Amino acid sequence: MNENIVFSEVLNEYIGEDKYLLEKTILLKAFYVGALSNAVKGSSFHSKVSKENENFFKWLSTVLINEKNIIYIKKRADEFIGKLKLSSKRVDDINIEIAKLPMKSKSKVFVSEINEAFYKGFYLYSQFKKDYPSKKQGVENE
Repeated sequence: MNENIVFSEVLNEYIGEDKYLLEKTILLKAFYVGALSNAVKGSSFHSKVSKENENFFKWLSTVLINEKNIIYIKKRADEFIGKLKLSSKRVDDINIEIAKLPMKSKSKVFVSEINEAFYKGFYLYSQFKKDYPSKKQGVENE
């Protein structure tokens, strides 16, 4: 079933020509945090704890996407996951992929590359949700 498919299993299907994202830790981290942000945005809107909650997305729209803030965005996403009880197989999969990455990145990249990787993860996770919809336990758009 579709809800058993997680993003990391089909990542290559979505990355396509953008293999450079896999080469630099910070870009891969930004990519996965973008995907996680999309998952939190969708799940929090359908949360049983607080229906139609858009607080994370509203907050995210005010944040500058750069290397330092990627860690902060991840932390805030985790707070929303906890408060709104958004944990799921798909959200956990993304968190596991982020946890596998080193804390510090040795590669130097431009802020624009981090920004692009974040938004690519955000956008491609939207595509993933359309291609593999999940309605498990009443949770949509995770």
